Amino acid sequence: MKLKTIIAVGLGFLVIAGCAPSRTDLFQSGNSEARVSKLDRKVKSTAGAGGASGNSSSVITEIYATDKCQAVSRGGFIWLTDQVVLEDLLTPLGAEAATEITTKVNFDLQGVLMVDFGTTPTPAYRVKLMRDKLQLDGPKAMVQVDLVKPAADKKMVQVVSHPCALYAMPRLGYTTLEVQSGLGDVFTTFSN
Repeated sequence: MKLKTIIAVGLGFLVIAGCAPSRTDLFQSGNSEARVSKLDRKVKSTAGAGGASGNSSSVITEIYATDKCQAVSRGGFIWLTDQVVLEDLLTPLGAEAATEITTKVNFDLQGVLMVDFGTTPTPAYRVKLMRDKLQLDGPKAMVQVDLVKPAADKKMVQVVSHPCALYAMPRLGYTTLEVQSGLGDVFTTFSN
């Protein structure tokens, strides 16, 4: 499945990219003009300073995964560099869960990538991080993710699910974050 990439830029900040509208409905049907909500104005793009030297600084950590993401998102990719914005996005999960997730991130050094491929026909689908470290190529960092399907011979109950995952990763040492499939196809690109 080839995903269409949407990039909305509002007030000079990178807002969101993905294969479907976010829960903030940046794009309306038939209208290509982005509407920037209060949540989106908080999303910041920061210029990288310093370097991602050493292996430990390029480690990517899964901080949350679920197959019930419909409360938080309707599909797409979001790059978050602000704790308040992440907490706001996670509000539907409850204050305790949102706090537990956001405390896993040092926003001075890390950002959070939300990966959401939308709804699936069974609960056996999941988002998978293909490599646990950022790949750095000059000013560009790459992260590889995929939607893993259940085995073809496995009998599954037909229940719609919505898998997504949040990954904490370093945000210093590069200016562009490229989200790729496991085969290297580009889903979307964020300015860092």
